[in-house]
Amino acid sequence: MRVLILIMVLSVVSGYFILRGFATSNFERENCEFNKCIEGIMLQFAIPGMALAKINQGEIEFTKTFGFANVAKGVEVNEDTLFHVASISKPIMGLSLLQLVDNGLLDLDEDINSYLPFEVINPLFKDEKITLRHLASHTSGIKDFHDPTTFIANKDPKISLHRHLHSMLSIGGEKYEGGSYFFKQPPGYFRSYSNLASGLAGLLVESVTQMPLSQYSDEFTLKPLGADRAFWRLNDTDFDNIAVPYELNVCLPDTEICTNGDNQELNDFINEYVDFSPSNIRLIAYPHWGNPQYPEGGLRASIDSLAHLMVSILNNQKANGDMFLSPDTYAEMFHSQPNEKLAPRQRFFWRENSSGLIGHMGSDLGAFTAFYFDPHSKDGFIILINRSSDERLAAAMTLIAKLLA
Repeated sequence: MRVLILIMVLSVVSGYFILRGFATSNFERENCEFNKCIEGIMLQFAIPGMALAKINQGEIEFTKTFGFANVAKGVEVNEDTLFHVASISKPIMGLSLLQLVDNGLLDLDEDINSYLPFEVINPLFKDEKITLRHLASHTSGIKDFHDPTTFIANKDPKISLHRHLHSMLSIGGEKYEGGSYFFKQPPGYFRSYSNLASGLAGLLVESVTQMPLSQYSDEFTLKPLGADRAFWRLNDTDFDNIAVPYELNVCLPDTEICTNGDNQELNDFINEYVDFSPSNIRLIAYPHWGNPQYPEGGLRASIDSLAHLMVSILNNQKANGDMFLSPDTYAEMFHSQPNEKLAPRQRFFWRENSSGLIGHMGSDLGAFTAFYFDPHSKDGFIILINRSSDERLAAAMTLIAKLLA
């Protein structure tokens, strides 16, 4: 059957399509003016909307917006448009955690069970403690969990963060299943990226402050750092100001044979050979998803707020000029976590990339984002896109990052 489908596909397309490669040389900085380069990339890579920021020596050089927040309604992206930042949420949550370390409410190396309302214990290593440092470096021994089937469309889930995490990580939880969300290695043994462990770090904030993470972060972290338009919860957000998240379906020319979730062989073929001309693409709108594990990826923010946030991070300074973190805690944010040998590129929820920049990527349904900076030169960039990532969009992200460098 698969062979038959591919024969049919080849017969449809032979003789008049096919774009191979990405013609990236067209978008080198010296070849075109910045805005025209970006517009060309958006057209070639089928990007509905985008917001960009460039930080130079600890100050905002510019923010720019392109394309549409809502394609169907013709609503353009502006500096106040909220984008789902996905996993960039993690290190932003980490700022609140480090504040609490500074305030003496948390300790990086204390057993997290000293703070939590229920016990989290790997059943194979009951005497081994899990620490905040482990959670922030993805070395806790807790497996990953990020399941879109648990998301709720256009509202926050009714289940609390406490109950959601208890169900999987605590003895007696309805999904605990003998500790199935723990590895067979002890905490601190190896690094494995974990959205579930990051959600648990968010619960630490709630446990020691007796406030929802969303409230604490808004009042004591985001707004003081100049991020006035950043929201953890959908119920706090005006949907008209959120960029619609899109999935891209690519179709064979003059047909309705498109990429889909059922035939990976067909998807790979179409994605390899068919170009992104308007007649070949379909943008499918997602709802705005509410995630019960929201600390690991639920933040929505404007480019203006994120640019001010990056400036505050780089200068270790609140918007009013006060110091944000103590010098020791600020330095801890950029140290290898938990140590250089185990995870040399891992920082406190941040990660060092191959270019030596500190930051984080974000990828979720209808969202692809980047937030990177050099803490020494105090230069950085932010890229927000409202469609799901794929191989071609990853190539586009690299091109845009080079233009912003």
